[in-house]
Amino acid sequence: MKRIRQRRSEPKMPPAWVLCCVDSRYIQPTQQFVKQQLGARRYFLKTDAGGSRALLHGHPAVRAWVLRNLRLVYQQRGVRRVILFHHQDCLAYGGSAAFGNQSRETRVHTQELKKAAQLLQTTLRDVTVQTFYASREQRRIRFRPCNVQQVAGVSAAHTRRTGRSTRRTQNVGRNETAGQRLGQTVGF
Repeated sequence: MKRIRQRRSEPKMPPAWVLCCVDSRYIQPTQQFVKQQLGARRYFLKTDAGGSRALLHGHPAVRAWVLRNLRLVYQQRGVRRVILFHHQDCLAYGGSAAFGNQSRETRVHTQELKKAAQLLQTTLRDVTVQTFYASREQRRIRFRPCNVQQVAGVSAAHTRRTGRSTRRTQNVGRNETAGQRLGQTVGF
């Protein structure tokens, strides 16, 4: 008689919600990065021109629609991890030429990602937000983590509501080894 071995399955991690730009040059590398470097096997992919630009600068109805999408998967599918991506030469921001130089472009996108992370963490208290900026280096795309720790610290809205602060940190702890590798490139 054959014995059937039951595999002990790993506990299912809740899916992540990934928001990135519609730029076709970055979608496949972003998905590969999310799976291989961040270890998110299950995720919902939301693409909008400019990534999180609609959250910050879009029409209020568009912002509400994006947040409604996130709330739906938060409530119905248990999403507690949000991963935001911006990229170099994004047409929703006017392309690289609009910034004058690469350093300024990177700085603006990093600031935008921090603002979006803060908005999402204020909207949904117990989500972890990770942010990345993708740039083309030769024929490869490099993903750099943006330091959200400063934004993910104390929620001003929570402090006003409760009179005390709580610390929310980016979920870098278990991804610290990946965090060391996040500057790696993904090539095709």
